[in-house]
Amino acid sequence: MKSRKASLELSINAIVILILAITMLGLGLGFMRNIFGSATQQFTQVTGEVEKQMIEQLKSSGKIVDLDRPKITVKRGDTEQIYIGFKNVKSTDTYYKLNPPTGSTISEFTDAECNPSTGKVRIEYKGTTTTVQRGDVVVLPINIKSDPSANSGTCFFQLEIEETDSAGTSLDTPVKFFTQLTVDVTV
Repeated sequence: MKSRKASLELSINAIVILILAITMLGLGLGFMRNIFGSATQQFTQVTGEVEKQMIEQLKSSGKIVDLDRPKITVKRGDTEQIYIGFKNVKSTDTYYKLNPPTGSTISEFTDAECNPSTGKVRIEYKGTTTTVQRGDVVVLPINIKSDPSANSGTCFFQLEIEETDSAGTSLDTPVKFFTQLTVDVTV
């Protein structure tokens, strides 16, 4: 009779421990979700603030095209993000396209490479036409990626932005804007 009572107590203890373990697991998962959820929200807020600042900067300046950071430092194997802004001062919608540097191909997201003595550094950006309504500013991200095998050094990207028609075809008298992006790679 004692062995039955002991085995029953053991089963009850096992069930209680299992319920406590499941409860603790649920609380831990909820805690982790809250922490990562707030970090994502803060990142989105920072991105929104950079975008607002870029819009205000372009509206108050005489520039049509501008980068938020024309010179950046990226560690080997890391990715950095910058923003490019397009301003329309015309009375109609304007269409802009960031042309790939020589040797790159164009697609939805295009990348250009810099590979002198620094190893491979790529920039990725929207390669299709961007519509900017009259009097408006549009801000888009550009990703800069450095391969893990890259050496220390500097890459220079001459970015060419062209005004196009709505289909992305060059105009008869093309209007082009140029800006330079400098990427310092550190180890």
